[in-house]
Amino acid sequence: GYNTDGRGVLLTHSVARTRDVLDVHQVEYYLSLLQRLGLKTVKKDPVIHLSTEERAVAEQRLRDFGMKDGTVVVGLNAGAIFGGAKRWAPERFATIGDRAVEEWGARVLVFGSAGERQIGKRVIRTMSQAATDLCGRTSLREAIALVSMCDIFVTNDSGLMHVASALNVPTVAVFGPTDQVATGPRGQRIRVVNHRVHCSPCLKPECPTDHQCMTGIGVEEVWKEMQDLRNDF
Repeated sequence: GYNTDGRGVLLTHSVARTRDVLDVHQVEYYLSLLQRLGLKTVKKDPVIHLSTEERAVAEQRLRDFGMKDGTVVVGLNAGAIFGGAKRWAPERFATIGDRAVEEWGARVLVFGSAGERQIGKRVIRTMSQAATDLCGRTSLREAIALVSMCDIFVTNDSGLMHVASALNVPTVAVFGPTDQVATGPRGQRIRVVNHRVHCSPCLKPECPTDHQCMTGIGVEEVWKEMQDLRNDF
């Protein structure tokens, strides 16, 4: 391990933390420990594999929601357990959902944990078009399988963001107080929308000022990234 915070004497293999490992993604940060031991890593991006049964159950669930084959499925994830500072406004997620329905004929799935039900309800109440509320209604594996069914996933910096990227689902991630270089989603089918302001990344769960790193991100910016992803893939 890294010999920071006085833990070096407790380690069998103590590694000095140099400047170069502080400016990379956490994946490289931890893999560099293995490389210091002479181990080689071939693939760096996380990958999630689903069973045939899990995919079949998710497909059936979409049919139960009334979705036909070929329907564009857009997933919205407006929550973030870390704190409110990481959350783009639910009302803006709602606008994105409406636009996907109106311009693409999409069906919208709203994701979230049981603790994020109120956030999901705000998204759905604000939407003028219909959406399916999944908040607190799936197990983690069921949520992962349903994310895999999405054609595009729009999300805050969250666990499901990393799930979507590990599933190779086209993903638009909205970043504010956290560092996309260190903890951003991995892969080619990723777009990150981020407004750097003087105090970001602050890494705080709640914003002590005006939350401008998130409020400054407009719907049009996110929609453009969604369109580009759809055209590219």
